[in-house]
Amino acid sequence: MFNFGRLKLVNEMNQNKTQNTKVFLLSLTNKIYQEEQGAHNRLPKTIRLDSQITNRNQSHLAESPSKALSRLLETEKESFSRTEPTQHCKAGSSGTGLLRKGAANLRKPTGQNPSPIAGYANLYGEHCVRGNLFGVASINFIQGEAMAEMVETEERKCAMSWGGYVEELKKASRIAAPMVAVTVLQYLLQVVSVIMVGHLGQLSLASVAIATSITNVTGFSLLSGMAGGLETLCGQAYGSRQYKKLGVYTYSAVISLILVCPPICILWIFMDKLFPLVGQDTLISRKARQYSLWLIPALFASAILKPLTRYLQTQSLILPMLLTAFFILCFHVPVCWTLVFKLDLGDLGAAIAFSLSTWLNVILLGIYVKYSSSCEKTRSPLSKDAFLGVSEFFRLGVPAAIMVCLKWWSMELLTLLSGLLPNPKLETSVLSICLTLSTLHFTIPYGFGAATSTRVSNELGAGNPELARMAVKVGMSMATTEAVIVSTALFFSRHIIGYAYCKEKPVVHEVAVMAPLLCISLVTDSMQVVLSGVAKGCGWQHIGAYVNLGAFYLIGLPVGIMLGFVANLKGRGLWIGIVAGSIVQTILLSLFAIFTNWKKQVAKAKERIGRSSMGN
Repeated sequence: MFNFGRLKLVNEMNQNKTQNTKVFLLSLTNKIYQEEQGAHNRLPKTIRLDSQITNRNQSHLAESPSKALSRLLETEKESFSRTEPTQHCKAGSSGTGLLRKGAANLRKPTGQNPSPIAGYANLYGEHCVRGNLFGVASINFIQGEAMAEMVETEERKCAMSWGGYVEELKKASRIAAPMVAVTVLQYLLQVVSVIMVGHLGQLSLASVAIATSITNVTGFSLLSGMAGGLETLCGQAYGSRQYKKLGVYTYSAVISLILVCPPICILWIFMDKLFPLVGQDTLISRKARQYSLWLIPALFASAILKPLTRYLQTQSLILPMLLTAFFILCFHVPVCWTLVFKLDLGDLGAAIAFSLSTWLNVILLGIYVKYSSSCEKTRSPLSKDAFLGVSEFFRLGVPAAIMVCLKWWSMELLTLLSGLLPNPKLETSVLSICLTLSTLHFTIPYGFGAATSTRVSNELGAGNPELARMAVKVGMSMATTEAVIVSTALFFSRHIIGYAYCKEKPVVHEVAVMAPLLCISLVTDSMQVVLSGVAKGCGWQHIGAYVNLGAFYLIGLPVGIMLGFVANLKGRGLWIGIVAGSIVQTILLSLFAIFTNWKKQVAKAKERIGRSSMGN
């Protein structure tokens, strides 16, 4: 056995009984580690260790103190299991009962591997209770509070180290990379539909483009935003190992989103009556309404699909979503082509194909959730608890939807305002190209935001404030790096990027002029998406809603209108308004993330999960 460690520990404990307990415990790890290294260096001359330790010393010289201590305790635990307890800790308020309490308090629920120091604390309590801790009979001066501080200090050091950053980067990347692919594949469904309808003529293309924009703004974005409430509830419940609540929360979200769908459907049904009021062509309005009616099945499918994806995302189960999204796209392309051209359904065929693809996605993910062993511990049957949880979901879902929709609506509004500028054809074409590029790029940082939301919510639920803080830093570094790379590439290709959308030189020239502003907006968009993920992970949806309201409607839109119409900067002025709103949004959300008290966020997460338990 680890003889020198046993003797040194006994000596230290005998000499330090009267010293401050916390200081002694915090120094104990490093002392054992230093003694082991010194023993190895003196091995040929002064001391003979057991063969088991001698053979292992070389591979552990570079270990951290916590790992060295963990290994020491594993060795002691093996010895302990082979011997009978012969000595016992003294019972009493500062003895066995306190040690049992201290050890139990340190077994914090977490989805991650426990730290070595936490393992030491648990093992320490067990040995104290059974009375065989390195042969020491009376150690009742050790307190659970001191051990808790030791665990917290060690976790903070680990989280703030380079190794902690790399470990968090790996965890976030395993979520972000497939989520980027999932987002791109889902985005391509609508792109494929618009491309095929574009071959039918200008009328069909115009009506489908307007219908897609309106249905996204008034329907799909609303459902997607509300589903963001699950990123808080399911993420924190999973981190706290209250697995069955994920199923209950998901059912509550599905019920809530289905209740929201009928009012949206009414709006779509009377779309042809509303569009002429804002100056749209009557024929285009009528065809846009027809297209939107066939998207209603997809709306109800999305009410189920959005919560399902959040349910899987908060458990880091991204691969099933990636495989189903790829299969759905492969299904959608031939089905859309068949309905549009072979069956001669025209633009209605594209809407029907989109609805079929969305429902198929729901069915495939539903089958996976029902029968996969990965979801076994989080599955739960539909019960009254799901209906009772609707109010709790709305408390987070409504602000989440407002947070998402406010920015989306502001950008759509600026695009509509471009039609009021001089030479509206040119200005609208340029802004539409810039908006398309921005939307396409958005699929990348969206994956980073989803990863950050998942990691933050999981760690807060697990009671790890420092790891949650590290998740924010990793997410921001990933988003910033990606945005700088993409913006640099866009800037140097600004004179040719316009040809991908249009062959008219005036449009290409204006896109090149707008490129520097677009590069800035790409950087701010990447950062704000991750910060919005932080807000969802922490349950700050209401803060995000207020921030977006102020950033885009008190600053962004007024600045854009003033510069575009009053200062006569036209489309550039409108886009400067978008950039100004994004910068303000990023700064405000960054300040919240920087100055937040993460320990309080852990407490709020526990309160939130506890409150939902009482509600259920």
